[in-house]
Amino acid sequence: MKWIVMALFSLLAAVVQSAAPPVPALGGAKAPLLFCVVLYYSLEHDPAVMLSAATLAGLLQDSLSPAAPGLSVLCFLAVGLVAGRFRRLVQPESIVIAVLFGFAGCAAATVLSYIIFRRGGAPAWPLWNVMLKAAGTGLLGALAAPAVFAAAGGIDRRLGNVRIKREIHEFD
Repeated sequence: MKWIVMALFSLLAAVVQSAAPPVPALGGAKAPLLFCVVLYYSLEHDPAVMLSAATLAGLLQDSLSPAAPGLSVLCFLAVGLVAGRFRRLVQPESIVIAVLFGFAGCAAATVLSYIIFRRGGAPAWPLWNVMLKAAGTGLLGALAAPAVFAAAGGIDRRLGNVRIKREIHEFD
């Protein structure tokens, strides 16, 4: 059931993200709902589910943008794997955790995608523009992640896909 929920939630996030307008004051950033879905699954589920969520969300993201196919998949996988390392250390139910991971993860994914663009021969953007877009995407991610985590977590708990964590473990 968690696979079906993950796929449907990713599709819903893609529809809402595609309808949301970019924010010019934040470097043209859009609400990174698809990446917030990846962050939720990296912090709440096992790595296999996160890898599937990152792949699906990345493909959906690539279909919504003029980026090269696979670019978002690579960025979502990389940042999702790093975020997943903290899975046993944090409680995704916490708004503070959602805000922190939303900001850091979305900003990191934006910078990583720019680096990959440049390595692929794309024209350079001014550094201030890259930083503005990363900060803007991070800010929008910090705003969107609590809502995504609450919605996905609520559905997962109601369906029995996850349980509320009561303790935090150390790094493995």
